[in-house]
Amino acid sequence: MKKLVIFFTLVIAVIFSSCVTAKKDDLCFSEQSVVLEATKQGRGFSDIRIVRRFGETRNVFTGEPYFCDHVAYPYYSIRKFCSALDGEVTEMRGFGDNKADASVTVKTGNLEIEYFGYFRFPENLNVGDKIKKGTCLGIMFGGGETGMVLHLRTRYNGRLVDPEQFFLK
Repeated sequence: MKKLVIFFTLVIAVIFSSCVTAKKDDLCFSEQSVVLEATKQGRGFSDIRIVRRFGETRNVFTGEPYFCDHVAYPYYSIRKFCSALDGEVTEMRGFGDNKADASVTVKTGNLEIEYFGYFRFPENLNVGDKIKKGTCLGIMFGGGETGMVLHLRTRYNGRLVDPEQFFLK
């Protein structure tokens, strides 16, 4: 009986994962597709890669384990960022005006991508806007050689998932 339960659990897991993969194939993007402008002149977008990974990790200062629910780009790499996919702006939080960190969420089908960090919103961006891939979502604080880190958090069908599973390989 125990083997039968394990077998059916595996079958259901395989069916579920193949359904999710099939449905999200058209939701894939490159990790550099969110970069509109790099902080350094001449820096290629292909040089800007994810440095903080989703999942269990350790605090670099204390060594304590914690769960990281997002991915992040390196400090001082991105000046302006944009939507990775077509979609609708469903939420804008924070001040986005040099006072605190901000976030903007774009929904595409069953996928929600939340971009967050220290940035200001473009003046023409509003909740409810239907946007295209490449639409500017924010300008990171600082300029020239400075800037803060950009984070991405994704939800698929309302569940928190690793953003890197949507990156083109």
